[in-house]
Formats: sequence, structure tokens, C-alpha cells
Amino acid sequence: MTEKIVFRKGQDKVMEYDGGYMAVPSVPGAGKTFVLTQLAAKLIEDGSHRPGKILIVTYMNSAVANFKQKLYSLLKERGLNPMEGYEVMTLHTLAMKIIREKPDRILIDDEFIILDDTKQAELFREIFSKWLSRNRQEFNSLIDARGYPHQHIVNMEEKWERDFFKIAIGSFSYFKVHGYDGANLMKLIESKDKMFPLKWLVELYNEYDATLKVRGLIDFDDILVGALKLLREDTVLLEKYQNRYTFIFEDEAQDSNIIQQDLLIMLSEKSGNLLRVGDSNQAIMSTFTISDPKLFRDFCNNPFTDVQSINVASRSCSHVIDISNFFVDWVRKFHPCKDCRESLEPQYIEEVGADDPHPNPVVEECSVYFKEFKNKKEELEYIAKKCEGHISLHPDRTIAVLVPTNWAANELIDELEKRRIPFKEITRFPRERAYAANVIGAVLDFIVFPYDNRRFIKVLEYMLQDEEEEDLEKLFAFLGNVPVEELLYPLYGRIDSTKIPEELVEIRIWNKFEEIIPLLREFLELSGEMPEYLVLHIAERLNFDWDRMAIAQKIASDIRYLVSLNPSWSLIDLAQELKSIENSYNYFANIVYDMQGFEPSPGEVTVSTYHKAKGLEWDTVFLMSMTSYYFPATLDDKFMGDCYYLKEEYQNPDAIAKVQFDEVIGLGSSHDYIEQSKIDIINEKVRLLYVGMTRAKRYLILSTYNTPSIYFNVLKQYILHEKKGIEMGW
Repeated sequence: MTEKIVFRKGQDKVMEYDGGYMAVPSVPGAGKTFVLTQLAAKLIEDGSHRPGKILIVTYMNSAVANFKQKLYSLLKERGLNPMEGYEVMTLHTLAMKIIREKPDRILIDDEFIILDDTKQAELFREIFSKWLSRNRQEFNSLIDARGYPHQHIVNMEEKWERDFFKIAIGSFSYFKVHGYDGANLMKLIESKDKMFPLKWLVELYNEYDATLKVRGLIDFDDILVGALKLLREDTVLLEKYQNRYTFIFEDEAQDSNIIQQDLLIMLSEKSGNLLRVGDSNQAIMSTFTISDPKLFRDFCNNPFTDVQSINVASRSCSHVIDISNFFVDWVRKFHPCKDCRESLEPQYIEEVGADDPHPNPVVEECSVYFKEFKNKKEELEYIAKKCEGHISLHPDRTIAVLVPTNWAANELIDELEKRRIPFKEITRFPRERAYAANVIGAVLDFIVFPYDNRRFIKVLEYMLQDEEEEDLEKLFAFLGNVPVEELLYPLYGRIDSTKIPEELVEIRIWNKFEEIIPLLREFLELSGEMPEYLVLHIAERLNFDWDRMAIAQKIASDIRYLVSLNPSWSLIDLAQELKSIENSYNYFANIVYDMQGFEPSPGEVTVSTYHKAKGLEWDTVFLMSMTSYYFPATLDDKFMGDCYYLKEEYQNPDAIAKVQFDEVIGLGSSHDYIEQSKIDIINEKVRLLYVGMTRAKRYLILSTYNTPSIYFNVLKQYILHEKKGIEMGW
């Protein structure tokens, strides 16, 4: 017999849901996954879902796996078939199911090819290079080149190309989900000659869109747009899916986009049963994202929507809850930029009741601390030292350091590695996840240039990465002065021991090195094989686990694709091309690893960007680098992400282009693009800081250097005066 569950305030009202429109704004740690799975199990047990099913739509593959596992267990406990009555999927999976029904109706071939991120980057690089050759002078005119030497200007031009490439890829999704193909958008901006950089983005988008159509390709955004178009045009198909899903639940609704919202509303029109859970205060998607937090707010304000907030949460202690609620209140009443006072909703976290079986953590002393440093180096060293102490004193507790950028994460990791502090990284491209793509790339590069000492040592860096740093330095110092040919093919089959430094022979690393040499010879001897088979052979011989093998198979597949496009390419061409698109493999690696989800472990430091920390929690959380650059609060602040090498009026090109586009299509009316783009960035940084603060269960430590953000000073004063806290005693 299952134990009776007592639901908290707010959760109990959601559990009464039996149909209609419902919005569930939920504070961090409110247990939304718990209540959604409990509600789904209840409706299935009651038979309310019949004759259809319950559809749960979420964003991440890891969230899909989490929902499925929890719902499976709940139904099994109740003696029900754990595989029936529900479907859990991402929006893209749902859209794919729909368009596979009748691809011809949206002018897509039955054997349509989906461009993943690697192939999309490759295709767009081809388009961008041609466009740049025609527009280079105008393109580079935005760079502030006054007074700089020639080489510095060349470096700025290269950086501008890289930055604009990423901005363009992001903008295409934004254009597409707002219903504009390339040709239509070109007509809209014909008279907007001075509207840079939007004009360039639209020109590139037009070429990209036309190329997809000519080659019979679709990207991930086409899947979403195509599914919606198909349902609008095919009433029979629409009715089929409406009958299939009696209830639709949407998780993380604050990150919804107009396509997703329209799709889910259309599918729920017949039953009228749509439940959406989200937290507008955690809407932290970046510029040109297709998500729009206003959509969930508008849904909450719909007179036909029953709004049931869940504000009770047991994640954090009272001190963390108080400072988080204070921040919401201060932003809404006193934010120095009045246009940013609506960036947070008036939603305040409440502690659970005294009789709750899962009470809030109790920390008697004030557990929110502040620390200022002269520079970033001091901050990094101090935090690494504190993390080391935390693991020693509290081996049973979790700890995280949240950083503003991937670059900052790498700097912190270097400091942790120096002190041999165990860590896990959840940034955009974690080093651990990048291993498979990096080692394959290094081996291919070595095969192409087999007698280059630098490339030879690069392969060994990956294959010996678990060895002592001091031993590696000794080995590489020796290898750097010996011809690679003598190492791979020594005269008498074995390297002359008289030439090897005695200190090397005495340590374990030399034996490991000698074990690797036959493997490298084997790779060289297979250089004439088909490149995709060579990649898979490398992965197999390096004993890749399942996750790394999946990445290797992805690389092999892309090599096959590149060879089909460029039959004359040699291995050297492929090696160079793979190096130019390695970030796409890092992206794919994230997909593979994210399917498993992430659970913080005691005894190690989690290093995460603020963005990646969303949905997670730790006993102790450091919020690093709370400077005015990373967390601007006024229009006069210098903004992170500024392309500082451009002329002042263009230093936020992606945000400016978004504001320009919104005005062109009638979503906005600001004539001061720069000011509006800064307001948008400030709004998101407010929510990002709120997300960071609400990750902490027991202790929250905020640090800064150089020029503290206004938020740092305001929060510090609150703690010092209201909580009688201390600046840094943790």
C-alpha cells in the first residue's frame, strides 16, 4: 500500500486540476516535477485521460528521462501498467512526429535530411564566405580601427568575423519562428539601407533559406514551423492529434516560444485541457533566442486561465530566501533603470510548514557573505582555497562556483587543478565532454603530419591526461628534442635506453608511453583507410565508453557527409575542416551527456556558468565576478558581450539587430536601438542573478573585484543592516 502523500500549499490546488486552462507559476525549489508527475499518475489512475493520453512537453532530454522514470515508478507502485496512458517528449520530438505523417503537404520530400548543428555550420560557412568576399569593406567599416597597428586590426577583423558568424546563426531561428522566410524579409528591409547589422543578417538569411530549399534540406527550426503549418492546413491530422492527447502539460513554460505555444494551444483546443508550469523570474535565455517569457505571463493573465501559484519551497534556508525575496522587491521598487522594474514578477518564496517532512535547512548564523578583491586573480585563488576547505570540513555536502563565462570557468578549473581539488564542470563545452572529439582530432592531425613533434606531443597530452603534471613535463621536455621517427621506428625496435634521462626511466609514465607507441604506429599504417572507418577504429582502440563512442560515430557520419560534398578532399583537408567545426562536436557531446542528467556529488566542486546552473541546487554556492561588466544595472555601464573592437554605437550587434527586427515586423517601436538593447540585457541579467542566488541551500557567498555591480552593493548593505551579517566569515 502506498504511503499517503501530503501536498504543500499550492501543490494541493494543482492536484485538484481536472481540466481547463491552468497556469502554475512556481518559485525555485517548489517541486514542480514532483507535482506534475503526481497529477499525471492520479489522472491515469482515475481513468480521466481516456480515451486519449497525457502529453508532457519539456525542453531538455535529461528532463524527459527524469519525468519518464518518476512516472513509471509511480504507476508501477499503484499496480498500473507503467508504460501506458502518457507520452513525455521534447517539443522537437513532438514536431518531428507530426511532420513525418505528411511531409509532402509542407513541400518536404519523404526522405528529407535534417541539418544538425555541424552540417548547418558547414553550410553557413560556405554562404558566409561568399557574402563576405562581396561585402568585406562595408562589413569591416564597423570596426573602430583608429590608431591601431596593422596586425591588431587584422586580429579585430578576424574576431568580428567569428562573432558575427555566431550572431547570424542565432538570428535565423528568431526570423524563422516569427514566420518570415528569406524572400519576405528581404522585401521588408528594402528601404532600410542604414539598418545595420540587421540588413546583413537578412541578406545572409535569404541566401541560407534559398540554399536549404534548393538542396532539399531542413533545419531544426523548420521542423517546428513545418509541424505548425501542417496542423493549420490539415484538419484531419489536427483532429487525430487532438484526440490522441486528452491533457497537455508543459514544463518550463517561461522558456516557451510562439511556435510552441501555438502548437500546444492548437492541440488542446478540442479538450480545452492545457496546464503550463513555469517561473518568469527564471527566464534567462540569451539574445535572439526563440523563447519569450511574455508568453507565459500573458497566459497567466488570460481571463480563462486558472492561476495556482506554488510559492512554498524547502530548498533554501531562511537567509537565502530572505535575500532572494529582498532582491525581487528592490528590483520592482528601486531599480535605477525604471524600464527594468518589471524584469521580475512579484513572486516571493515561502518556507514550508513546521510539520513538513522535508523542512528547510536551518542555519543559525547569517549564511550570506560578501567579499571584494583587487583583481580576478585574487578572487580565483581565494575561492579555490575556500572550496578546498569546504570539502575537508564538510565531505557530505555539495558545493558549486557559478561563473559568468566559459572562459572564467577555465580559469577557475586551472586553479582547482593546481590544488588537486576534485571538480565537475557543467559549462557550455565541458573539457571532460570534449575529450572524444579532441583526441580524435589530435590523432587525425598527427596522422597527416606524423613527424611534427608538437602534434605528436598533443596526442600524448590526451592519452596520458591522468598522469602527474610534473611527470608529463619531464616526458614532453625529452620528446620535444627527439625526432618523432626515432621514437616511432627506433633502429633496433626499442628506443636506446642510454639516450633516455634516468629520471624518466624510473617513473611510471615512461612505461605508459612505450605502451602507446605501437598504437600510434597502427594508426599511421591505417591512414589509407576510408576516413570514417579510421575514426571508428581510433575510438575502438582507445576503449571509448558508450557516450564517447556515440560522439565518434557522429564525427564519422559527418566525415562521410563532407567527403560526399568534396570528393577530391584528402585526409589533410578533412582534418583541417574538423578542427574548424570542433565546437559543433562539443555541442553534440552535451546532447549525449545531458540525456543522463546531472546530480551534484559531495566531495567535489561543481563549476558551472550561471546559465547552466538553472534547475540545480547545492548546499553552498559561490557567485563569482559580480562586477558591473557582467551584471550591468544602468545604461552607462559597460556591457559583457560588447564587441569592444567595434565603433561605440555598434558594440552590441546581436541585441541591436533584434530590436531592429522587432520594430520592422511591428513587435516594438523603439527608435533608440542601442538603449533598448541595453534594457533587454539588464532585464536578463537581473533574472540570471536571481537564478544564481536561489541555487543555494545553506550558504551563499557573493564576490566581486574591480568595479562591483550595483546589485552587489545593494545586497551587501541589506545583509549588513537587516541581517546583522558580516562581510566574510565563511
